[in-house]
Parts: sequence; C-alpha cells; structure tokens
Amino acid sequence: MKPHIARYALKWLLFFSVVVSIGYAAETEKPKVIMGSSKADVDALLKDWSVSKSNRATISRPIYYYTKDVSVIVYFRDEKANGVAVIDRPGAGVLGIPQARYDELVKLIGEKPKPGDVMQDSSGKREFYVGDINSSAGVGG
Repeated sequence: MKPHIARYALKWLLFFSVVVSIGYAAETEKPKVIMGSSKADVDALLKDWSVSKSNRATISRPIYYYTKDVSVIVYFRDEKANGVAVIDRPGAGVLGIPQARYDELVKLIGEKPKPGDVMQDSSGKREFYVGDINSSAGVGG
C-alpha cells in the first residue's frame, strides 16, 4: 500500500473510532441526579439504600421510599421522577439533617428546595422537598 493511502486510511479509522466511542459513551452514561430519572436509574443511584413501594402509590403515580440515614421519597409521573421529599429518621437516631448531608442530598436530587419547602426546628432541618409531591398521596405511607 502506498504511504499516502495508508495515512488516509489511518485518519479515517481514527476518526471513525472516535465517533463510535463518543456515541457509545453517550448511550451508556447514566443520570447522576434523581429528578427526571427513571425508576431504574433512581434504583441505580440509590443502590445501597433499602427500597419499598408506598401503599399510597397509584398506577399513574408510583411512589417509592428509599431508606438509609434519611428517608428519600420519590414520586414518579410518566415514568420519570418529578418530586422528591426527604425526611429525617428520629426513630433510627437521626434527629435533624446536618448541613453537609443536606448539601449532599440536594446535589443527589438535582434541585434545591425553595426556602418555604424546608422544615426545621431546634434540631436542624427535619424535612424538605422539591418538585411535585402530590399531597393526596401523602409523605407518610
């Protein structure tokens, strides 16, 4: 093979491999936040948490509880997470959510709650929510 043909073929081979690897990375990249993610992606994000379906969930409005040091309640609509509530677990010894943990959870959720959507007392932040948490579904079920 002539050198100029070999260089030309090598350039196209490199270009093609870069295009394929970029496309593959885009297909395999998983969401890094809860809001807007599918149930499967939320399960992957919270893989070390225990999970249970709420008894107040409906077919059109699934609700799942993810429990670890706090309870993260994820509301789904159209197969995407569109609401998240976080509550402390005083029965498990977690009374109030420390600021550092709150910051981690906000980053994980992908949205910061409005000031009026954060409930706190002398123990600190007790619960907060973002997005659409349908009050008829309830937080405690």
